[in-house]
Amino acid sequence: MSRPPIRLLVASLALILMGYVAYSNRLQMAALIWHWKNGDFVRVGLYEVPVPKRWMVEKQASGAFLIDTFGSRDTRTLAGINVISIESLPTITRDLEFRKSYQRKWLSEHGTSAIEERSLAFEDEFVACVGGDELHGLTGSPEAAGIVSVQCISSGKLHLTFAGQQPDLQIFYAIIPKIRKSH
Repeated sequence: MSRPPIRLLVASLALILMGYVAYSNRLQMAALIWHWKNGDFVRVGLYEVPVPKRWMVEKQASGAFLIDTFGSRDTRTLAGINVISIESLPTITRDLEFRKSYQRKWLSEHGTSAIEERSLAFEDEFVACVGGDELHGLTGSPEAAGIVSVQCISSGKLHLTFAGQQPDLQIFYAIIPKIRKSH
């Protein structure tokens, strides 16, 4: 007489376990589905930006957000998240050097201790990147320690921002030279 309740209990536990596994891996599954449907590039304006395999894409009216679905090295609330924002600007950037110097000045005035700067290129466009630990400098929050934010602007119409963990900044920099213009 106790067999049907035990089977029901085991089946219920199996369903709960499967539900938990599906829920806890929902972002990774969303990333896999996005790549299966769309490939490895997201189109933003006239640009095709590569999307790493483990990253999910959320399209916006003016661009896209790339979200690292495995970015959980740190258990603190903010430090486990890596995001890349991509926008196509309405006009061409005229003076990259002025933009870089303005961003450097703003960062140093707002408490950024180590300014990150990089120059990159793709196809016929140059890209200037400037950033650092500005969130920690602005808030002083321990949760913001280890988070960097880097803004990159191209000599064309592309604007990219990385916000996340310092070690994952290299993933962001590796994406930029692989950007291509759609013709």
